[in-house]
Amino acid sequence: MLGAGFLWISLTCLGVAYARKLKNRTALLENTKYLINRIKIETEFLHLPVQEILFKLTKASQLESIDFIAEVCCLTEKGEDFPNAWKLAVEGTGLNYKIEEKEKLLQLGQSFGTSDIKNQVMMLEAYESYFDEFISKAKNIYLKQAGSAGFLGCLVGCMLFILLI
Repeated sequence: MLGAGFLWISLTCLGVAYARKLKNRTALLENTKYLINRIKIETEFLHLPVQEILFKLTKASQLESIDFIAEVCCLTEKGEDFPNAWKLAVEGTGLNYKIEEKEKLLQLGQSFGTSDIKNQVMMLEAYESYFDEFISKAKNIYLKQAGSAGFLGCLVGCMLFILLI
């Protein structure tokens, strides 16, 4: 009986953890879009070099969860050129990006800083729209699956609890 109760609690917690993972993924994408927006603003209005922008953004509280920003700064301080530092940092991140999202981030690093400010701003706006789409998809998945994940975990746990008693 104690094992069945533990199994029920475990399955319920598993469903809740899955829902939290979906919510955290949406937050990651929103923070990434915020990062791109801040880079755009710093580029457009302050005309700062790429490395200075990223160093400044490492201090932004909303971007603390995006670990690759600090890694890019570290690599560029060691003499790595920006596009390669960005690539290494994005590829090495443990964040929950899907392949398509990571590819867009890699493309951003290859093209950022290679043209005049007007074109960089337009390019960053395009990447913001890519991440708007990613956010929309992640929110839809969250809304469809998060509520049912906790419920199904609880339901399956109850069924197993009844079967094992």
